[in-house]
Amino acid sequence: MNRSKILLFFILIVGIFIIIFFIPPKNLFIIFVLNLLISLFSALILSFFLNKKNCLLISCFVFLFFTHNIFIGFNWLNTILLICFFIGVGYLIK
Repeated sequence: MNRSKILLFFILIVGIFIIIFFIPPKNLFIIFVLNLLISLFSALILSFFLNKKNCLLISCFVFLFFTHNIFIGFNWLNTILLICFFIGVGYLIK
């Protein structure tokens, strides 16, 4: 593990912590930034365990999942369709 990944890891954790606990979600831009930070955090964590394609695929899924739930609300059917879409894309990438 190199120093830049560790530093980026702690910066993302601090950024997520600050947005969650100190900044109220008054507009969609703040929520969008939080979604982006969470997806970057998941990409960083997954980069230790998976190859680059799967890491990008799963982090895009996390970002789209949270963004979808903000705009439409949590809906089982749309969530299952989004999961099936990313499973299909995963098979196409392999």
